[in-house]
Amino acid sequence: MLDIFSIAIKAFQHDRQIRVYLPKSYLSSNKKYPVLYMHDGQNVFRNDDAIGKVSLELEKYLDEEFLDVIVVAIDQNSSERKNEYCPWENGAYSKQFLEKVTPSFGGKGKQYAEFIVEELKPYIDEKYRTMQSQTAMAGISMGGLITLYMACCYPKI
Repeated sequence: MLDIFSIAIKAFQHDRQIRVYLPKSYLSSNKKYPVLYMHDGQNVFRNDDAIGKVSLELEKYLDEEFLDVIVVAIDQNSSERKNEYCPWENGAYSKQFLEKVTPSFGGKGKQYAEFIVEELKPYIDEKYRTMQSQTAMAGISMGGLITLYMACCYPKI
């Protein structure tokens, strides 16, 4: 079952769509569940929602395998994806290696990470039956970069 809603990202002053997968057992139990957060949320569950119409089809897989995990998928802001998923501006840093100025992007990753830790996770933990100490995160490509950054900055979360 997917629960889909929007939540404001205060630092960016706009709303972001969030897709929450609840396991089949969620409605029929009082159990608490571990949570997996994923970036590029529109590409996580269903092909119809995905960029290029090819998703990870995670909803189908989790339903078929009866895995007891809540998955929180955070949609990307396509025009700001590189900026939000990269904590540092890359232009000045890469110049010393490439001997030329490269297109600059990045620098908003810290605010994106703070949104997840300070706003989204507390909201999810309050709204759903979660195991607050059993939280993981995954991402592909730039989503992997921001995931690694967050693991280093927030290892206890």
